[in-house]
Amino acid sequence: MSQLLSVVVPMYNEAAVLTRFDAAVSEQMQATGHPYEIIFVDDGSTDRTGEVLEALSRDDRVRILRNAQSRGLPAALNRAAAEASGALLARVARVSSASSRVSPVRSIRPSWLQNSATSPARTQPAGLHARSGARG
Repeated sequence: MSQLLSVVVPMYNEAAVLTRFDAAVSEQMQATGHPYEIIFVDDGSTDRTGEVLEALSRDDRVRILRNAQSRGLPAALNRAAAEASGALLARVARVSSASSRVSPVRSIRPSWLQNSATSPARTQPAGLHARSGARG
């Protein structure tokens, strides 16, 4: 069976683009046929990001982590990595750059996922990292 991929999405005040972004990432991941989870880290947003995330969390593959106040990108990434279930991690650089023409998780390709499941020591593309001691 393929290893679980945790797609880590740090964000701050992204309510306006979040639903479209989630749909784009989910569509791309479903097309790979690879098991995945999406971990959104709300880093103290002051807009409606929390409300939008609550609606998205109805999908069992979506996990929400919230910081009461902004702690910055490194802290958001570290928290997501610590709580991720996947043996593989992929970081999405910017939510606000997602559009119907741009693939939000550009570094993930089915062949790379397949290779990582059979040979984790193989060099991974930028943004895709094998984890040691992962729970998934």
